[in-house]
Amino acid sequence: MRTDCGRLHVVVVCCGLGFPVGMAVTNRIKMLGLALLDAGAQFSVFHIGGSPFENAMPDGVWRGIAYRYFPRATRRETRRWIRMRRNATGLFSVIAEIRRLRSRGDRVVIYSEMYGAENIFLAAAAPVVAAISEWYPGRTDRTWWLRFIAAAGAVPISRAIEERVRVRMQFWRHSFPQLRVPILMDIHADSAPVAGPVFNSPYLLWTGDPFGEVRAHLEFLIDVLSLVRRKHPECSLVLMGNFNADLKSELELRAERVTGRRAAVTVHGFVPKEQLAAPINGAAALLAPLPSGIRWECCFPTKLGEYLTSGRPVVSSQVGEVAKYLTDGDTAMLALPGDIAGWSERIIQLLDDPELACRIGSAGRALAAREFDYRVHSRRLLNFIDELAGRAGGRTESDTR
Repeated sequence: MRTDCGRLHVVVVCCGLGFPVGMAVTNRIKMLGLALLDAGAQFSVFHIGGSPFENAMPDGVWRGIAYRYFPRATRRETRRWIRMRRNATGLFSVIAEIRRLRSRGDRVVIYSEMYGAENIFLAAAAPVVAAISEWYPGRTDRTWWLRFIAAAGAVPISRAIEERVRVRMQFWRHSFPQLRVPILMDIHADSAPVAGPVFNSPYLLWTGDPFGEVRAHLEFLIDVLSLVRRKHPECSLVLMGNFNADLKSELELRAERVTGRRAAVTVHGFVPKEQLAAPINGAAALLAPLPSGIRWECCFPTKLGEYLTSGRPVVSSQVGEVAKYLTDGDTAMLALPGDIAGWSERIIQLLDDPELACRIGSAGRALAAREFDYRVHSRRLLNFIDELAGRAGGRTESDTR
C-alpha cells in the first residue's frame, strides 16, 4: 500500500439502491467495505436520491462504514421529474463533498455503482473505479462505454464480464486494469439470532425479487414441485420476497392448478436479511434457478452465496459462473436450466438421503469460505485500488499545491 499521500479513502457512489437496507448490490457494497476496512482503508457510501427500502437515517455508520444520503431524504420519490431533479442535485452535491474531502487531505478513489454519464462528472472529482456485477443484454451493451470511458479501472464480478469489458475497452485503450472479485460474504458473521418466519417441514425455499424475468423462475419451481410431490407429497415450496397481491394470487392459483393443492406453495412477503436465518436453516433445500442467456452466464447471484454459507444444500442451474464454481453432487445440486425433470430428481435425492443433503451443505459452506469470504480478498482489493489511485493521479488536492 502506498503511504506517501496519506490513507486511502474509497467512496462508493450509488443511486436508488438503499443503504444499509437494500438488496444484492447493497450487500456487495457492505462486503467490499468490510474488506477494505480490514485492509486498512477508509470506506464511505454516498447514496444519491432516496431508497426503495425503509432506511430512516440520512447518515450514519454500519459496522465502521460511514454512509450519507444526498440530498438527505431517504425515501425514493415516486414522481419521476422530482426524482430526476433530486438525483441531479445529489450528484453535484456528492462531487462537491468529494472535492472537499480531497482538499482536506484525503486520498479519495470513487468506487462507482453508477451506470451512465454520471461517471464522467465523477471522474472530474477523483479517480473512478467502475463496478459491474451484472451484464444485461441490450441495456449494458448500449451504455457500457459511459460507465468505463472515464474510469481508471474496473472490478467485475465474473470471468465472463471481465472478458466482455476487456474486448470492448481494447478499442479505447491499450490497457484497462481489471480485478475480478467474486461475490463476497461474511462467512464468520456472528450476530444474535433474530426471530423469523417458520414453516412446516419439509419445504423448499426461494428468496429474492420476484419481478421481471424472475417471475418465470417461480412458475418453473412450481412445475418442479409438482414432480417432487409425486414422491414426497408432504413437501411444499416457500417463495419469499416483495410480492404484490396480484402476483401472490396468480402463483397460488398456478400451484392449485399444477399440484392440485393451493397450500402446496406459500407466497410470503419480504423478510429482512437478519430474519432469514430461521427459514433458511429449516429448509430441506435452497433453490436458485437460473435460465440460459448472457445475463445469467455473467453473474453469480449474491443470494446463492448466502445460501451456501448457511450449510444447507443448494440446488441451482448448471450455467455460466455458477457451473465454474460449483460441482453437481459435491458442493451443490446442479441441473440444466429449464429441466423440470432434472431439478425434481436432484431435490428428491436430497429428500431421500438426509446424509447426502448434510454432506453437500457442508461442502458448499467450505467452498464459500475458501472463495467468497471478504477477508480472502481484502489485501488484493486494496492493492488494486491503491495502484489505480497512483496511476490516475489520486493525490490530494493539497498535495498538488
